Amino acid sequence: MSNPIPSNYPRPQVALAALAWMLILATPSVAAAGPEDHLIELVFEVRDDEEQRLREPWIRLSDDKIEPFQLLDDGLEHDIGADDHLWTAGITLMGSPKTTVTVFDRQTGDTVGSRTLFLPVAKQVRIILFVADGDPGLLLLSEKAQQADATAETAGGLTRKTSESSDSVGNRFVYLLWVLLLLGLLGLGYLRVVLRRFLADFMPTWRKLGRFLADELPEEQTEDDG
Repeated sequence: MSNPIPSNYPRPQVALAALAWMLILATPSVAAAGPEDHLIELVFEVRDDEEQRLREPWIRLSDDKIEPFQLLDDGLEHDIGADDHLWTAGITLMGSPKTTVTVFDRQTGDTVGSRTLFLPVAKQVRIILFVADGDPGLLLLSEKAQQADATAETAGGLTRKTSESSDSVGNRFVYLLWVLLLLGLLGLGYLRVVLRRFLADFMPTWRKLGRFLADELPEEQTEDDG
């Protein structure tokens, strides 16, 4: 029985090997990553312009192999302006998906706060933290923005309540003026009726009394003269 596949037709093994080689060629080559490819430069900016509690702030990372390093406010390197209570420091370390940052003050011995940060895949990252009261003591930029929005919303609510209260007081005052004006008009009308009734009842008696006195007075004078 003759072979149905021509001798010059590629065998299945050869076809699979060629297909695998084509896939390898089509796949982008990945060079062996050295240590320098995983390095990431972190720039920390701790903002204390509101609280102004920091005296000599330092940063400690969760990696015990990294020594604590100092935050500066001298206007050099990563710091934009001196003595503006915006403390900065930079460090280059091996890339890691997350790290825990603890800010402490060597002069006062206080731990300001601690946060766990998830780091993006980038060569340089600037991390902005805000000093705040209470726990955790440090706020991220997004949390600070949410806090500012909540404060603005609360202030807006208080303003609306104050405005509504003022409007309510104004409406009550106008209503009271209308009530007093109506009562005054009713009182004047009633007084007019009473006065008219009094004059109608009293004036005839007053006239009679006048005529009586006018009639009696000459007789008394005549008797006195006699």
